[in-house]
Amino acid sequence: METNSVTAEVTTPVGFDDADVVIDASLDARRWKAFAVLAIVQFMLVLDDTVVNVALPTIERELHFSAANLTWIVSGYLLPFAGLMLLWGRISDLVGRRLLFMIGTATFATASLTSGLAQGELMLICARIGQGVGAAMVAPAALSLVLGTFPDRVERTKAVGLWGGLGALGATVGIAVGGAIVNSFSWRWIFFINLPIAAVALVLLPRLVAESRSDHVGRIDYLGGVTLTAGLGSVVYGLINAGDHSWTATATIVAFIAGGVLLVAFVVAELTVRTPLIPLRFFAHGPRAAAVLGLVGLTVSFFGFFFETTLYMQQVLHFSPLKTGLAYVPAGLALIFGVGVTQMLLPRAGVRPLSTLGPLLTAGGMFWLVHTTTVSSSYTAAMLGPFLLIGFGQGLTVPSLQVAGTYHAEAEFRGLASGLLLVAQQLGGAIGIAVLVTLATSRIKDHVASGIAQPIAQVSGLHLAVTLSGYVSIAVAAITVGLLGRIVPSAEDIKNAELG
Repeated sequence: METNSVTAEVTTPVGFDDADVVIDASLDARRWKAFAVLAIVQFMLVLDDTVVNVALPTIERELHFSAANLTWIVSGYLLPFAGLMLLWGRISDLVGRRLLFMIGTATFATASLTSGLAQGELMLICARIGQGVGAAMVAPAALSLVLGTFPDRVERTKAVGLWGGLGALGATVGIAVGGAIVNSFSWRWIFFINLPIAAVALVLLPRLVAESRSDHVGRIDYLGGVTLTAGLGSVVYGLINAGDHSWTATATIVAFIAGGVLLVAFVVAELTVRTPLIPLRFFAHGPRAAAVLGLVGLTVSFFGFFFETTLYMQQVLHFSPLKTGLAYVPAGLALIFGVGVTQMLLPRAGVRPLSTLGPLLTAGGMFWLVHTTTVSSSYTAAMLGPFLLIGFGQGLTVPSLQVAGTYHAEAEFRGLASGLLLVAQQLGGAIGIAVLVTLATSRIKDHVASGIAQPIAQVSGLHLAVTLSGYVSIAVAAITVGLLGRIVPSAEDIKNAELG
């Protein structure tokens, strides 16, 4: 059968050049089948942001993880995902988006299998890093393929809207699914479940989507990508090592120094190379800088709260993994509701009121949680209300900052803006766990060493992490007030922002 090829001009959402994408548009059904394959893989990546959290106490117990190294199960995934995403996106433009999607999916599946078979700390942490590397390959290539598969503007808007909803749905469903799997089978199955999904994608995608690449990539800033990821990883290692040992330990100091040197090297590279991964002049625009910084802060706050609250529910209140997962569902539903409210109010109220109110509500929920949680709290009385407020606040803030970050961005920065917003969320999660959880772990260790009972010490650690998370949320509100200015987006601006 002869097929018709369509050439569609698309702007990739991860900071790369506009590309001519040649796709097979002979059948509408075929395009949506391709979208379904790409979407389910993206859903799998988002799921892995959160699904493992409910299993942490079980993994800690079975594999004898230290409290500090436990954070690497999450940070080991988020750091390479964030740090390498822009670089892999550039590479996919050069070597082919479908090819990199396939390689990334195979890498992710192999690392998932290794994670499920892990017999100790080092094996699981290395496998999680491998998952993050694979995810960083898949995410930019997948969305670029989605954009190229729908050259019609109406269909593309519909597809992008569905794609954007995967984030909120994955975060909500992931926690409950993780709890159900750990409760009914084993924590290992939260990784094994990725294998059939990856296998289906690897078999079907080559039959549904043609290869695409760009002729306008230019030189790829490998130095920037490597120094950024290695620098962030070294700093996070230093933070986590401080929680397990001390802030003055030799390994901690060396990690901080190495991280600082690498991050300085990254800045120098971005100032000197012809085609930098992240042109530093991008941040000269206040709203864009506010959006990136705000999303980093918001996810720092959320992951610090999320990690410690999960441990509290299982280790202090003795919730099962399933009950823990279900406990977060109201927060996820409140987040989705908040996103819907934001979509309606943005064209009337503008960005700044919502992106200021949202973090303040989030902070209020966190401070409320600190005042109601004890060693014997009930979920309904102590956590349900704070969870609803935190979820709703997040739902107001995230889409508002996405709109601010992409609002009237010139063509040169349109794709980069969307890509950096996604990177900011992954990076903020890794930093939040490294910093806030490390401080909470240090407090718990100090309390236990002074003779305080473990449950009381753990509640104290929870209160420290969640209180600091609340202050970070207030800082996000201050950033939006100071840098955003008045932005009242149109419906088209809001649709464009969904790419982030």
